[in-house]
Amino acid sequence: MKWLLSILLSIELLVGADVFGQNQVFSDTVKITVAEADKRFLEKNLLLLASRYDIDAAKAQVLQARLWENPSVYYEQNVYNPQSKKYFDASKSGEFILEASQLIMLAGKRNKRIKLGNTNAEIAEYQFFDLLRTLKYELRTNLIELYFLQQSYYMFQDEIRTMRNTVKLYQTQYEKGNIPLKEIIRLKAFLFNMENESKDLLSQITLRQTTLHVLLNDKSRSFFSPVLDKKEIDSLNVREVNLQSLIDSANVNRYDLKAYRSSQKYEEQNLAYQKALAVPDLRFGGVFDRNGNYIPNYYAVSIAMDLPLLNRNQGNIEIAKKKFERSKVLTEEYENRVEAEVAGALSRSIEYNDLYSNFDNKFTGEFDRLIGGILINYEKRNITLIEFIDFYEAYKASVIQMNQLQINRLNAFEELNFSVGKPVIKY
Repeated sequence: MKWLLSILLSIELLVGADVFGQNQVFSDTVKITVAEADKRFLEKNLLLLASRYDIDAAKAQVLQARLWENPSVYYEQNVYNPQSKKYFDASKSGEFILEASQLIMLAGKRNKRIKLGNTNAEIAEYQFFDLLRTLKYELRTNLIELYFLQQSYYMFQDEIRTMRNTVKLYQTQYEKGNIPLKEIIRLKAFLFNMENESKDLLSQITLRQTTLHVLLNDKSRSFFSPVLDKKEIDSLNVREVNLQSLIDSANVNRYDLKAYRSSQKYEEQNLAYQKALAVPDLRFGGVFDRNGNYIPNYYAVSIAMDLPLLNRNQGNIEIAKKKFERSKVLTEEYENRVEAEVAGALSRSIEYNDLYSNFDNKFTGEFDRLIGGILINYEKRNITLIEFIDFYEAYKASVIQMNQLQINRLNAFEELNFSVGKPVIKY
């Protein structure tokens, strides 16, 4: 008997714990729709703001590539003139040399360099939009999971309140000697189990709240409560979409795929640029020598060019060729991967949508109506404790599984949108 009393005392202490203790970090509840979350996300997400600077930096590289080379100036002054016995003699009898020259790039190097900069800026823009696609997918799935986890949590809280009242009632009956100790212990153990499951749900909710605050750059410590239109969600249908049209759309709208194709174009342009570097540049200039040449006040024109006898940029050209070939293979591989992702996402969307469509939505509602009657019948001793707990377990499982099915279904739709690169299933 002593060990039963010890168990009873422990369960009473644990059940009395504050189930909302984990939620004290949040200040107030804020309802938020998907559209509102999207708007906040686009305006405030720090990763998107940082990525925009990458685009600006890439555009600045294009500006740099357009600049011409600076002219070069050379000045040489005689230190001491023994004839005039002057230091740094700048008179007509002194000696100095002045040269000015300008590098003239041949083989279209400047234009090729500009093309490389433009393509690099293009890649930066595609990477920004791909980051936007990825973060928006994370935002949407986080909202979906948060909504249905909260629905499960609210169900637990309703049933926990009901079960607490039942435990109090049966505690009184136990103290009067009307029911055995093992029955009240079993009820309290069941309540304790529900409290634990509720805390697990709350932990998952808190984790998603944290993710949502980061994505929305929200520092208000608000507790977000997503709002979804149940009728609109139930009416979503994925059977009307065609796989080939989705693949064609992905080939146009997937910015990560566009980035791969632009990277291939970049490597092709780099190969052309490396070949152009094999052509030596021309340096054109003028020279003035006051007294150091065969005649005073010597004027001359200079032209200089490296002779491409030994170094014709052979190594860099070969490297560029291999990188270009590699980029073609990687682009083809990624195109195949995109097609596979679209096909897989569509298959999962159809699978979960069919499973949801075949599920009787009245099933959970019937459970809700029965729960009160089951409790009354148990209190009247018309059903046993085992039957009562079995029904509660079945009720909990059905609600959790139904909410998880809706999470899987909507997440599959979001995965389809993510794989195509644009909204296919809208809500």
